[in-house]
Amino acid sequence: MTSDHSIEGLLRRSLRQDAQVLALPERQPERAVARSQVRRRNRRLRFAACAVLGAGILVAVPALRTSGPSGDDVQVGNSMLAPTGPLTLDWHRYDGGPSEAQATFQDDQGVIYALATAPGTAEPNDTTRALYRLGDDGTWQPVVLGEDVAPRAVDVSGRAGLLYAVSTGPGDGEDDPLAQLSTSADGGQSWTTEDLPSVPPPSDAIEWERHQNLAVESNGSATIALVTTTFSPVASEELFPELADDDWSYSVEVREEGLALIRQEVTTLDEGAVMVEPGSESETVRVVTWSDLGIESSAALAPPSEVFRSEGDGWQPLESDGGHYDGLTMAGGRFVLIGSPTSGTPTVVRTSEDGSSWSDAELPAPGRVVGLDNVLVDVPDELSGVIHVSGDGGRTWQPVDIAAAGIGASQEINDVAGGPLGLALVTSTPDSARQLVVSGDLVDWTTTPLADVTGVSDPRTVSVFVGADRIVVRATPIGDDDESTPPPESVTAVATPERTP
Repeated sequence: MTSDHSIEGLLRRSLRQDAQVLALPERQPERAVARSQVRRRNRRLRFAACAVLGAGILVAVPALRTSGPSGDDVQVGNSMLAPTGPLTLDWHRYDGGPSEAQATFQDDQGVIYALATAPGTAEPNDTTRALYRLGDDGTWQPVVLGEDVAPRAVDVSGRAGLLYAVSTGPGDGEDDPLAQLSTSADGGQSWTTEDLPSVPPPSDAIEWERHQNLAVESNGSATIALVTTTFSPVASEELFPELADDDWSYSVEVREEGLALIRQEVTTLDEGAVMVEPGSESETVRVVTWSDLGIESSAALAPPSEVFRSEGDGWQPLESDGGHYDGLTMAGGRFVLIGSPTSGTPTVVRTSEDGSSWSDAELPAPGRVVGLDNVLVDVPDELSGVIHVSGDGGRTWQPVDIAAAGIGASQEINDVAGGPLGLALVTSTPDSARQLVVSGDLVDWTTTPLADVTGVSDPRTVSVFVGADRIVVRATPIGDDDESTPPPESVTAVATPERTP
């Protein structure tokens, strides 16, 4: 499966947008009926949910044992993490939260922050961002952000009384944004902002579109920012004259020799929408070679990522290892850079405790990396009933069987988070309500329906955060189809765990 952040994915979206072709899926009435039945069942669950929860409906799963790489039994709870037993969670639910959370973090004072789309914003992709802090009463309170930071903030972190933001600013042109790193010592009321130099486009032979992936993380003693730039050719009729033909749906495929233009026949519906003709076969129209684009290979579209470290008086670039990284996260007290796997290669990660010296490692499977105490956990994108844990910064990994916790290969991971309290997963299957699964030691697991936690059984978006003293789940209900209607406010559920032997 192609990642949304892959070169091919970016090119495909760019080409389809410029071609103004809407490719609709084939008509499958049986799937629509099944989905309708699921929605009706979920609505009944929603009406049955209570407003304020105590311990909730919890199902404790027996302790698990797992096989290590050598085939020997490994009891993870005794070898890497202190045994906690099942987690008993005291949940309380609060309405009126902001929608579309982008990032959540907890500072060293215990305050939980969330960077989110401002309430009342109708467009999900609107770049307006607002920072909120979770109050003791469960409500999200807005935090003032400087005018130059708030509209374009992509990620925010904070430690030791400082807030850090990474955002985009106007560059030389509308489609040529600059990365900006900002620091605030007064709770976000004023910021010191530093513009970073733009990575030059791969060539001047054609017009290029710039895409940026930005992240910032802090552990108190060090703060690291990641700036990853990817380029895609602007899909114009000058580059692809075939786009003038409205009888076809076009996409692009990255190949060893260049960009292959693919087409399928389309049908125009009565309402003017365009859908791919059912059963139509794709056809390669032609290949634009890399030399035609003024570059040597596809590697030029993904230049090395830039990593910066806050030095107090500014941001200093760290020596690049030439890698291209999709993300930066904190896991197990370490900074973790997650690389971009190519076909047939593993996902490369780099870990560091201080942001200065780094160790290279590989993930057993592409997925999300989170941390529990000093342990890294890799939750794969495609579940097979197994997750992997590492106690040495990713150099070696041990598999953990999660099938006994009710998490099988047929389920999807909607969200995952790790922290001092343990691991939390939001899972779903096509024919069941979503579940919240938590564990403090990866041995004993506790499962509860998401509807019993949030009162929202079929949310449009859901996120989970594991902090030092609380687990926070945010769910946004499905709103009206009318795009002019603001998205509904989210529901926040906060749990204080009581660990039992």
